[in-house]
Amino acid sequence: MTSHRQLYDTITETYVRLRGQDVDRNWRAFLWCASVRPDVWAKVQPHVDIAQSLVDWDGIERAHWSGGEQLLIALAKSLYRNQGAVDVADFARLDGELWSAALRALKLHRGDRL
Repeated sequence: MTSHRQLYDTITETYVRLRGQDVDRNWRAFLWCASVRPDVWAKVQPHVDIAQSLVDWDGIERAHWSGGEQLLIALAKSLYRNQGAVDVADFARLDGELWSAALRALKLHRGDRL
């Protein structure tokens, strides 16, 4: 099974190859959330055009998500757009995997590296 880090690395390598530049903090945070598990990425990927730097948020939001996944997607959208709001209190209901992904996404958006 592909680990979160392996999937994220594969996607960011594709970003660098297609865009010819390093992944910016907005995309890093978004892609970290979107690659939390292969099944999550499979729902997000059809709505992402890395080459054109486009994300179809309406399409992503129409997918079927668990409550925790939906919250992680909302965080990803907020970090990607540098706007929006998520209720921080809701993060207490995330399971360990999604909780860790949310915290790491915040760190990536802040400028930290993996």
